[in-house]
Order: sequence, then structure tokens, then C-alpha cells
Amino acid sequence: MSELILNVLLPIYAFLVVGFIIGKIKKDLTTDTISYLVLYLFAPLLVFSSFKSLLLEGKDFLVLFLSVFIVVCVGILIVVLFEVLFLKKREPALEISSVFMNSGYLGIPFCTLKFGEKGLYYATAYMVITALLHFSIGIFLVSKEKGTKALIEPLKVPLLYFAVLGFALKGFSFPKGLEYMIQLAGKSAIPLMLVSVGISLSKIDLKLAGSGLIGTALRFSTGVAGGSIAVFLLGLEGTLKNVVFYQSVMPSAILNYVIVERFGGNAKVSAGVIFFSTILFPLMAILIQ
Repeated sequence: MSELILNVLLPIYAFLVVGFIIGKIKKDLTTDTISYLVLYLFAPLLVFSSFKSLLLEGKDFLVLFLSVFIVVCVGILIVVLFEVLFLKKREPALEISSVFMNSGYLGIPFCTLKFGEKGLYYATAYMVITALLHFSIGIFLVSKEKGTKALIEPLKVPLLYFAVLGFALKGFSFPKGLEYMIQLAGKSAIPLMLVSVGISLSKIDLKLAGSGLIGTALRFSTGVAGGSIAVFLLGLEGTLKNVVFYQSVMPSAILNYVIVERFGGNAKVSAGVIFFSTILFPLMAILIQ
């Protein structure tokens, strides 16, 4: 657990704090530009690099795709049921932030530390598949458009095309300098998103803290439920079973904030869920040991 805190959580909090301080100093600073650059340049390059370097057998890909799909569907059902019973209205920011988890920046190092090389293999694949659903189903959830227009909205984001391109170019080698710059640009998406969330948290209304805690409870409960159902239905065993379960219970994805800010919804609600779920994750990790 000390390795998790030192090597994974501490860097996350460090960039959140930096963003928070910047937001307090520059009170007129907004995150629109950062979100746009992440969504249309840096995140697509991150996914492109991940897909291009991913070594995954067809059977494993299918099992993991079904696992992630089950987790997402179960999450949506639970959150919508909560909205119907208690909120009496839709809250798109709460939906996406409670359903989609941080399976990359937090999930991959966590599973690698806990399950070794095989954990890294499965966790990376889980993250890549999650990204596909995040930028399709996730955008559909928060889109202001209705009907067929909402279905078309995810197709406007370059990430899906970069994912396909990454698969198509597996085994193809770019010049070393270009390859390095693509990877470097992709990796910069994470700190940029963290700083952006920190800036948003510096402007958050304390009245929204309740929404953040509710979203955190939903994120962890949907993760446990979805992960458990996926493991049971697909008969998963060993390391694959453990990775699917733990990845499903990760805190809210940082990218949720960027998507909500770009496509609709209350970005401060999303920031609150990300903040509280990330802070409380070590406790959650202990509880599900």
C-alpha cells in the first residue's frame, strides 16, 4: 500500500494541488483551452500509442471487451435507478463520473504493483477498451444533442479514429524522433488533465461537495457490482479475474471532467467526484482486499 501511495497517488495529488494553487492565484483562468487540447490532440495521441504497442491475443481481447461492457452497462443501470428514485432528474455529469473509472493512470500501476507483468498486460488492455467505450457511450451520456445527433456526437472526436489507426499500424515503425514525440505528447495528457481538474476544484462551490461524495459512493458501488457480475458471468479466474475486478473499482476517470466540460453538464460535479473518489480510493482498496 505504501508503494501505491508513494508512486501512484502522490503524483496525482501533486498535480491536483498545483492546479488548485494556479486557480486560486489566477482567478480569471478557465480550463476550456486545456480541455480542448487534451480532447482533440493529446488524449488521441495517448490512445494511438497504447493501441499501437498493445500485445493482445484475440480471445483475451474479446473476454476483456465483454468484461468492460458489462461493467459499464451495470454502472449505467445503477446510476439511472438512483436518479429515478432519489434525484427525480438526470445529472449527466454524475452519470459519466460514476460509471467510467481511472483504469489508466491509476489502474495500470496499481495492477502492475499487485499482480506483476501479467497484471500489466491485462490492465493495459482493459484501459484501451475502456477508452473506446468512454469516447462513445460516455460522450453519448453527456451530449446536449438528442436522438441521432447524440449518436453522431462521439464520431466527431478524433480519439476513436486514432485508436483504429493505432491498431492498423501495429508493427510499423516510425522514425525514432517522431515515435518519441508522439509518445511524449500522449503522456502529457495526464498531467494536463490533472492540472485542469485542480483549477476547477479551486472554484468549486462547497455545496457541490455532497454531489462529489454521492458520485464517489456510486463509482465504488457500481464498480464492485459490475466487476463481480462480469467475473461471474464470464467465469474469469486467476490474474484476469483480479485485474477485471480491481480495474472496475478504480476512482472516477480524470477524463470525465474534460468530456463533461466539452459536451455538456456540470463540470464542477465531475471534478468533485474525481477528487473525493481519488482521495478515498486507498480506503476502498483496503476494504476489497
